[in-house]
Amino acid sequence: MTPNRFYLLAAGDRAGETAEGPYSKAEANIRATADPSLKIATEAQLEARRARPRPDRRGYTWSDVVGNYLSAPEVMILAAESGQDLADWLKTQALDLWGPADCADLDFDHLAADLRHDAGEALGESLVFLGQTNPEPGGVFINVWDCRATVARYDRAEVYATTWSPAANADTLAELARAAVEAQGGAVNLSGHYYCPPALAALAVWGAGVKN
Repeated sequence: MTPNRFYLLAAGDRAGETAEGPYSKAEANIRATADPSLKIATEAQLEARRARPRPDRRGYTWSDVVGNYLSAPEVMILAAESGQDLADWLKTQALDLWGPADCADLDFDHLAADLRHDAGEALGESLVFLGQTNPEPGGVFINVWDCRATVARYDRAEVYATTWSPAANADTLAELARAAVEAQGGAVNLSGHYYCPPALAALAVWGAGVKN
């Protein structure tokens, strides 16, 4: 390989199929500046892309899409912060990584379900269903109502006068809360107050950006 040889690739080309060149570094920069849809790659980078094995769809998991350097809960938070549905977010990542042709037979709903399962396992140790137990003021729990899981905190905990408030970032944590509920054997269509794992409670923000 020659260090000063550069190639231009179409954006999103992870396999080196659209490579043009070789060019000098100066010429590659000029062409890429004129057409922002092109990306510059060295010869080594091009060879690495071309050597990437085509994925085996039969055994794919969510970590094949986003990498194994993020935990399942971290991935779910990234997806939530994007504003996309979990399956749609995974699809967006896969399309950027491999392009439409390689993603045609991936079941993103299944990958999303696998991710929720793994996140629930990662969050919980000895998860239990709270049911009608007596809550403590300031205690963090998961409130399931109307098919939605919300991280919340008890304000008052008196007989017939129990009140609570959702976390300020409850929308961001909603999928993680759902995963924790399902890990306990519950479901979002089974309303109630569920145990909130410490790892999830630590992510909650209350009031003016104050964490629990």
